[in-house]
Amino acid sequence: PGGQNAMSLKSGMKSWIGASVVALTVVGSAQAAEVYNKNGVLLNLNGEIQAFGSAVTEDFYTGTERGDTGSEVTWTEGLAKLGLSGEVDITRGWKVFGAVTGIMNGNGGEGDAGGFGMGGDGDVGLFEAYGGIKYESANKGGPSIKLSGGKQAIKIADGFLIGADVSTMGSGFPGAATDEGGTYYLNARKAFNNTVLLNVETGTPIRFDVFHLETGKRQQGHAQVAGGNVEWVDEKWGKLGFMYTRILDSDPAPFQFAARLEDTNMYTIHGATSFGIKDFELAGNFTSQQRDGSGDQEVDAYGWALGATYKFSNARWTPEIMYRYSQFSGDDASTLEREGFDPLFFGSLRWSTWFQGEIAANYSGPFQSNTTCIRSV
Repeated sequence: PGGQNAMSLKSGMKSWIGASVVALTVVGSAQAAEVYNKNGVLLNLNGEIQAFGSAVTEDFYTGTERGDTGSEVTWTEGLAKLGLSGEVDITRGWKVFGAVTGIMNGNGGEGDAGGFGMGGDGDVGLFEAYGGIKYESANKGGPSIKLSGGKQAIKIADGFLIGADVSTMGSGFPGAATDEGGTYYLNARKAFNNTVLLNVETGTPIRFDVFHLETGKRQQGHAQVAGGNVEWVDEKWGKLGFMYTRILDSDPAPFQFAARLEDTNMYTIHGATSFGIKDFELAGNFTSQQRDGSGDQEVDAYGWALGATYKFSNARWTPEIMYRYSQFSGDDASTLEREGFDPLFFGSLRWSTWFQGEIAANYSGPFQSNTTCIRSV
C-alpha cells in the first residue's frame, strides 16, 4: 500500500497502459562459507542469486515492438554473484582486508517496463574489487578505524543521498547510456566505480565518515563527489548526524537522471530516535542543495523525509505499522535558477528496504525530484 503525487518521470520512460493482470515474483538468496581460518588468516566464499518475473495482459504496451495489444507481455531478470573476501591479522588489532566479486546478470522476456533494458540483454563482469586496512579495539565499544578503497557498494548515513550507484542499464537506449546487461529493477550493479572511504568510531558517542566516490555510469553523469558525515549516537536515544557533500565533477552528457552541476554543495541533517519507547522509531532527513551562480548555473533545491514506525515485537511474525512522508523540490519554470532536487546516489544495499520516492524510486529511479510521497502500512 502507498500513494504518490506529482511524480515527474524523465523523458525516456515509455508508456504502458490498461494492464489487467500483473504477477510479480522476487526471490533471492545470499550465502557465505568460511573456507579457511588459521593463523590469523580468514577467507570466505560468497555467493548470491536473485530473480524477478512479471506477466501482464490486456492493452499493455502502446508501442509495436513488444507484441500486439491484448497479448501477454513477460519480463524477467536475474543475477548471480560469486566472490572471495578475507582478512589477515597484522598486529594488535590491525588487519588488512579485501574482496573480489564477479557478477552475471541479464533480462528475459520483453525486458523492463521502462524500456531501459530489452529481452536478451546480459553481461558478465566485475562487481566489486576493493581492499583496505582496519583497527578494532579489544574492548567492546572502544575505538575503531577502517580505511578502504576500490570498486565497492557502500552507503553513507541513511542512504538518502548516497546509498548505491544505480541504475543498471541494458540496451534500451543504445549509445545514450552504459549497457551493463540490464536488470534495471533488481539493480544488479550498484557498486561505485572508484571509492576512498574512511570510517571512524571514536569510542565515544561521536563517529564520522569521510568519502570520495566516483560513478562510472553515464546516466549518472560520471559524477565525482566528496564529503564527510559526523554522527552523535546513543544506544538508548538514537542518533543525530550532519553530512556535507560536494559535486567535484560531472559530465554534461545528454542522457542523465539529473542535470547536476559540479561545485554544488549539499547540506544534510539526518537522525532517528525512539524517545526511549520500546519498538518505536521516528526517523528523518533534510537536505539542502546550493550553488552560487547566475541564471541556470545557480542551484537552490531541497528534499526531506519523515517517518514513524512501530513494531509489535511480542506478536507473531512481528508486524509493523508505519507512516512516512517525503517531498522533493521541482524546478520552477518562471525562474532561471535550478530548483529541482538532485537525488544523487539514493538507495539501499539490500532488497526489501523502502525507498524514499516510493514506486518509481523502488523501480530503481532515481526519480525523487518534483515528487511528494505518502506511505502507510
